[in-house]
Amino acid sequence: MIFIDILTKYWEAFAALGGIALFIPAVVNVLKKLGIVGEGEGDSVQGIIQMVLFLFFVGLRIFLPNFDVDVADSVMEQIAGVIVFLLSFLGQFGITRVAYTKFWKGRMGALGYFHS
Repeated sequence: MIFIDILTKYWEAFAALGGIALFIPAVVNVLKKLGIVGEGEGDSVQGIIQMVLFLFFVGLRIFLPNFDVDVADSVMEQIAGVIVFLLSFLGQFGITRVAYTKFWKGRMGALGYFHS
């Protein structure tokens, strides 16, 4: 019973970390872009990453009680922000390529037809 109480206390502390909540979906999106994670597998991969990070968090709390988890959380939040920023550029490049292929090379005008 004491083990469950301790685990619940750690889980509540882990759930309060906002940087991890941003970091995990960002990593899953990178893995999707790289083709490592397929369509429909994101939830499973996200759960696995969350469980691994939780076990790492519990290990840090047990073996290194003086470790500042808030600093690690803020670093993860910053890393997630950079990942989202970079993924937005990849999305823009992909949209630009599709727009070029469909509208310019396909001779399809955005406001009408080309008569050349």
